[in-house]
Amino acid sequence: MATTSINITAAPVAAAPTVRVREQTRAWRLMLHNPMALAGVAVVLVWVAVALLAPLVAPYDPIDQHVRQRLQGPSAAHLLGVDELGRDVFSRLLYGGRVSLPVAAVVVLVATVFGTLYGGLAGFAGKWLDEGAMRLVDMVLAFPSLILAMAIAAALGPSIQNSMLALLLVWWPPYARVGNAGATDSAAPRSAERARAGAGVVDDGLRQRHHHHRRAELPRAGGCPAHT
Repeated sequence: MATTSINITAAPVAAAPTVRVREQTRAWRLMLHNPMALAGVAVVLVWVAVALLAPLVAPYDPIDQHVRQRLQGPSAAHLLGVDELGRDVFSRLLYGGRVSLPVAAVVVLVATVFGTLYGGLAGFAGKWLDEGAMRLVDMVLAFPSLILAMAIAAALGPSIQNSMLALLLVWWPPYARVGNAGATDSAAPRSAERARAGAGVVDDGLRQRHHHHRRAELPRAGGCPAHT
């Protein structure tokens, strides 16, 4: 019996990695058969490659000024035109990607980790703490994210660090919602199992008391001792 119980309990644990591998394989297959997903991945990879190779791809120096040529429209010499100081917009766009892409990656990574931990811990903590934590999330989500980020960045001052902090403060609530939903879903079966286990203990106690009561009543009712 001991060997059988060990095999029964070990089977789901051994099968769990296989199920996850199958789900990941299915997700990759769905993405490979989705043209829009492939197009999005291709655009991201192209921009990353162009940003890394900006010194080789950019036709002009991004800070080189030609005031006499300022505010010119797109042409063969300047694909996206020039700005008010005569700087090539296309070159500045390529070099700007070398800053914006790492900033976006860091902000998304930190927001994902913080938001998921915040929502997950709130979901496992309990009802009142969960309600209070999620009301804070709702309060942040009530504001338009872009306008709120611009207001925070303007209040903190112009810098890359302040811009990253402003984006982080408005991007973590959606990830907190996802983490809270996952924690709530995983905690609900455990609560149900504990409730069923408690009900089973009560039912067993009532059953045993009823059995003993019936054994005490049988001799008086039938006139002969009860056989068990």
